[in-house]
Amino acid sequence: KELVELKQEAQEIGKLVSQLGGFFDLEKLKNDIASYTEEQNKEGFWDDQKSALEVVNKLNDAKYKYVKNLFPYFPISLSTKNY
Repeated sequence: KELVELKQEAQEIGKLVSQLGGFFDLEKLKNDIASYTEEQNKEGFWDDQKSALEVVNKLNDAKYKYVKNLFPYFPISLSTKNY
């Protein structure tokens, strides 16, 4: 292949990887889980239910991605990741 074609393919792969939103970044996922858990444990967390549910959804999403990275062949469906 031409160098130009390889460069184009590399750029396309880079775009796809960035679209995964840190799916494979376990350290970031661990930090996100810790941060959302800490936020969830604050007094008055449920005072703003809309905001609280956003945090709960983000926490569940981060946990799902973390577990899916550790156990990629474990059958976790997307429909059951949020309780």
